[in-house]
Amino acid sequence: MANGDDAVTLGKFDGLVKLLKKVPGFAKAVAGKYDDFKKWYNGLSPWVRGPLAVAGVGSDLYGIWQFFH
Repeated sequence: MANGDDAVTLGKFDGLVKLLKKVPGFAKAVAGKYDDFKKWYNGLSPWVRGPLAVAGVGSDLYGIWQFFH
């Protein structure tokens, strides 16, 4: 955070992370490998994945996963 990069990243994903934390299984999925995280996301019901896609989650899954690692 000394150079401000982490603060910019946090601001970029803040709303998405807040939304994802409400989805069951997110914490466990994001803690694992990226492939497992992607499988978890793709396995979500359309009723859950739809609003997440509108929020832009699906377009930057790797960035979100990487944020937590």
